[in-house]
Amino acid sequence: MPSTYTVNLGIEKPATGEQSGTWGDTVNDNSNILDEAINGVVSITLASAGSSGSPNQIAITNGASSTGRNKWIEFADGGDLGATAYVELIPNDAEKICFIRNSLAGSRSVVLFQGTYNASNDIEIVAGTDVVVKFNGGGSGATVVNVYANLAVDAIVAGAVNIASDGATVTGIKDEDNMASNSATKLATQQSIKAYVDNSSVLSFNAGSTGLTPSTSTSGAVTLAGTLAPGSGGTGITAVGTSGNVLTSTGSAWASTAPAAAGVVYVAKTTTYTTTNLEGVLANTSGGAFTVTLPASPSLGDQVVIADSGGAFGTNNLTTGRNGSTIEGTAADLVLDINGVSVQFVYSGTTWEVYAQVGGNGGSVVTLDATQTLTNKTLSSATNIFPTSLATIASTQTLTNKTLTAPVLTAPVLGTPASGTLTNATGLPPAGVVGTAAILGANTFTGTQNLADQIVQRPLLKDYSESKVAMAANDVDLELGNVFTYTLSGAQTLTFSNPIASGNSSSFSLILTNGGSATLTFPTAVDWPAATAPTLTASGVDVLTFTTCDGGTIWYGIASGIGMG
Repeated sequence: MPSTYTVNLGIEKPATGEQSGTWGDTVNDNSNILDEAINGVVSITLASAGSSGSPNQIAITNGASSTGRNKWIEFADGGDLGATAYVELIPNDAEKICFIRNSLAGSRSVVLFQGTYNASNDIEIVAGTDVVVKFNGGGSGATVVNVYANLAVDAIVAGAVNIASDGATVTGIKDEDNMASNSATKLATQQSIKAYVDNSSVLSFNAGSTGLTPSTSTSGAVTLAGTLAPGSGGTGITAVGTSGNVLTSTGSAWASTAPAAAGVVYVAKTTTYTTTNLEGVLANTSGGAFTVTLPASPSLGDQVVIADSGGAFGTNNLTTGRNGSTIEGTAADLVLDINGVSVQFVYSGTTWEVYAQVGGNGGSVVTLDATQTLTNKTLSSATNIFPTSLATIASTQTLTNKTLTAPVLTAPVLGTPASGTLTNATGLPPAGVVGTAAILGANTFTGTQNLADQIVQRPLLKDYSESKVAMAANDVDLELGNVFTYTLSGAQTLTFSNPIASGNSSSFSLILTNGGSATLTFPTAVDWPAATAPTLTASGVDVLTFTTCDGGTIWYGIASGIGMG
């Protein structure tokens, strides 16, 4: 019979009558195993953190020395593993009690488990601690627990107990209701603490030249006769005043006054600055552009004002930093580039709303009575109140001697002049073209004319030709041309793309070189005569023609020429 092994330590048990003449080796091995189990000390260096699904393993190996059998196991590493380390004890049916020390760098924890990982069945050992743990050997559902987690003792007998390492030493516990001994080494019982507090009386105070002095113990509330005099020599408070008032100082006495009205407090800034609620920033960018950042985590109704105090925003822009919120619903900073502008930011609860006023210190507005240059400016009559002389969008405006620089015109409607001569006019339609339609007569076109699948009705074509495309890949793209050339150098599968929509016809010619030299696969949509694809020339030129009338659902393919010379 073969040897068997103990479940927990893996000690070999030779069968009766076995190992004649060699049993001494087994006894020696078992002695070493017992030595490991009883008093073995091992340090295990973890090369990686592992994971719950692919952990580091320590094993109890039958009949052989193994790391998992030791009584004292220390986990170490050569540096920070970067994450919590996972360690599994195998096999999962071995019961074991041992000491574990976590010496991992980087304050990394060690998670110990046995069997299939389950967060409720493992134990986490924080860095720098020693724990006595028990593996219950419960198979796939095995658990690992802290032996001392629920330690209960009847008594602890010691001459003195040192608490941690701060030098405090406890020599006993004392039940003393009045705390008269005032010991620095004895702990008070809950009962004595409660009795001391319950018997303590509220003190009354006498006001003297040096302040408030406690008198004899008494019961009841603390009362003061007369006026509470401030230490600075004031006369004290004689009346509580009106509800809602605040306490203010006159310099010689305290008074009850109504609170000051809330408003914006202004500060002057020439460099980068972060604002607070109800703050106005007089920003001077004369010395260079900088950023004013709005408050973080604003509340509904928060307000900030930023004004151009140097009249230089147009030259040195002021950037308004959004600080995590949006401005007018947009996740982007706002650049102020108008001289003399004053901008009020009000938080709506979801975004900073912007209210701007132009025309203050050095600013100007667009009027109708002078030449104006508008560069990347947006005029909105819906959100601004303009003077009567200002050009608006709501009605017809006559702009006399006005210059629009780089304007963006959306769907403009241009009238037809009754007469006149255009001078220095660019960007107009070519000669002979009115709107989008060619007029009668001879017209000459240059460049590519993109008709975008539009119908050219009853044309008479002269000197007609088609675009030829040399295919670099396997796709026949009808947006590129109508004649395609392709040289086969190996097995290939062709695709046809971008035919005209169903109801119209698309056709193209394919000029193949060496088409029969390798396997050439056409799209399944190709319908050949007699359902048979032509036999192509292995070394030569073949011409094939394809037509579809249903947007590429069916392609009609014919061999126009096989083995062309």
